[in-house]
Amino acid sequence: MARVYKTSERIEVQIEDVTFWIKPLTFDEKKEVVSSTKREGGSVFADKYVIVKTALKKSVKKAKGLESEDGEYELKFDDNGELKDSCIDDLANIPSIGPKLVMIAGANAGDGLTETIMDENNQAVEGVKVFLKPRAKRKK
Repeated sequence: MARVYKTSERIEVQIEDVTFWIKPLTFDEKKEVVSSTKREGGSVFADKYVIVKTALKKSVKKAKGLESEDGEYELKFDDNGELKDSCIDDLANIPSIGPKLVMIAGANAGDGLTETIMDENNQAVEGVKVFLKPRAKRKK
């Protein structure tokens, strides 16, 4: 039996010593993420920048273990509960962690999160742990 993650649930993901809580995306949110395109020279291409930004905006809901020069870093959200652009910029620029978070958001927008996040070479991304909850026990 497959474990269903409701869009109201949060999946804990650890990247090195920072923990993020990721929201499973709705079908419409996934559609919005992957349908971002741009035109160049008469051709239509996926706009990877917009795809990544939208995936991060809709996926990341909480973080623990981040600090800035002002002390503990807190995520900021807009009125729709989506991560603000300034936070996306900050998170994407964290050395080592930012690129891994981008891969996690991309995986979440695609088939959803699995225990192992794969890179573009189909290799497991080091320093990433996805804590998927076990299936509910069946009643006998």
